[in-house]
Amino acid sequence: MFNSKSLIVLLLIGLVALSAVALAGGPQIGRAKFTINEPMVIGGTELKAGQYEVEWQTHSPEADVVFKAKGKVAAQAQGKLVGTEKKFDYNTVLSGKDSSGREALRELQVAGKKIKIVF
Repeated sequence: MFNSKSLIVLLLIGLVALSAVALAGGPQIGRAKFTINEPMVIGGTELKAGQYEVEWQTHSPEADVVFKAKGKVAAQAQGKLVGTEKKFDYNTVLSGKDSSGREALRELQVAGKKIKIVF
């Protein structure tokens, strides 16, 4: 019915398909560096101006986001991963005023990807 080459090809196709399904359904983990030019609030914590390593893990589409400065956790927040039509050219921080008038982080745009994290 099947020769050994055909059986091997079918097994490989099956493994690739199972791997793709497992990856698509599991959490997505990402990491990027962002520069914050002025103090701002995220998740109730004030971030000082500076460079941060931002890590996120998604739970379709919610995301747990961690901001690290010099290897130490500076803040944690819940965000939402949103797909976009085109890739962003730069890692970009967008902010706005919160209800108390403080500058608050609203969005992170991730360079080279078609995603942004909205807070």
